[in-house]
Amino acid sequence: MPNGQRSMQRVEGATQRWSRGGWSLIELVMVLSIISVISAIAVPRYTGAVSRYRGQAAANQVVRMLELAQTSARQRSSSVSVWFDVADNSVRVPELDDPDRDGAWVVYLSDRPWRASLAKADFDSQSHVAFDGYGETDRGGTVAIDAGGTQWEVVLDQASGRVAIGGF
Repeated sequence: MPNGQRSMQRVEGATQRWSRGGWSLIELVMVLSIISVISAIAVPRYTGAVSRYRGQAAANQVVRMLELAQTSARQRSSSVSVWFDVADNSVRVPELDDPDRDGAWVVYLSDRPWRASLAKADFDSQSHVAFDGYGETDRGGTVAIDAGGTQWEVVLDQASGRVAIGGF
């Protein structure tokens, strides 16, 4: 049989049929429908997971900054404070030098990788907390972080000086 011509196959007990390679339109529509359904389920779950990750990472960063300020106060035997600016979405430790740029250590939670916002910082109606030379604080408080509709709360316990996400 010459190349390029279709071959006829005889199907037993049936009529003759043209044999050719490829996909039918119905098969392609079915595959696209399945992909669409899977995408409709997966994309919102992925978006939610990314928001939860960013919120958790931002909360962890706030915990690390509070713990570092506390440790630095002990090491220096002098007061170290942490300032929260809700309007600026920033956390500042003025007594510590920023390793990446000149000046005080500042983290903007609205930047990458967090892309979160400070919803609230309340330390007995103040937006800052200080640790004395022994690493103790005169007040506890909470910091609320929002990332894509997911809320995280960082709690500083006044009695123990411990910092945790979500509370004790």
